[in-house]
Amino acid sequence: MRCASQAYREMTQTSDLPSVLRVLVVINRIGVSGGAERSTLEIIDGLHGHGFEFMVFELWPVHGPGVTLRLQDAGIPVHVGPRRFPGRLVALRKLIRSTRPDVVHSVLFDADMASRAATACSRTPNLCSLVSTQYGSAAMDAARSPWRLQVVRVLDAATGRLFVRRFHAVSDAVREHARTRLWLPNRRIRVVHRGVPQSDWVYRQRTVEAVFGTNSDWRGMCLSC
Repeated sequence: MRCASQAYREMTQTSDLPSVLRVLVVINRIGVSGGAERSTLEIIDGLHGHGFEFMVFELWPVHGPGVTLRLQDAGIPVHVGPRRFPGRLVALRKLIRSTRPDVVHSVLFDADMASRAATACSRTPNLCSLVSTQYGSAAMDAARSPWRLQVVRVLDAATGRLFVRRFHAVSDAVREHARTRLWLPNRRIRVVHRGVPQSDWVYRQRTVEAVFGTNSDWRGMCLSC
């Protein structure tokens, strides 16, 4: 069967669609060893140059620039935001205006808030990774201030529904958590299991749908590997 990148190239030769989808990844830190960071790096490494062009915006740098240098050596720009939220927001908005990505993909809560605020008055679509059940009963019980966590949950839910076009969930449990705790409709969430080869195909589908809608030809192309 044809791989998705080959099918993508063939489609763009006979349509007005871009030959490369440009994705700006916004993440707290790209160079740490957490599961969300590792899976994001796997997506970037696997798809950059195969129908996708990635850029990275880190909210704050991590000690040890090894990952940053590796990405830059691969031709992937890595930008680091200022320390305070207003400065990060201004820098992210300027980057979006200057680079004009097709989609902004946010990973982790702080990056989600920055991305949603930066694109609130623009036409750049948002794609968001859901990586945990941070509003479950266990989290509520462990929280120092449960009412503050509830406020954060409402903020997350409201901005997600308003400003995010598509979501990735790392498991069925996380998708159900987002549906019940953030009141997100199932049709906007697709499960992308970490470490599964098919994840790349689903990422293509979610990204394309975020940018262009749910055209069936695009869905077929994205899953044609």
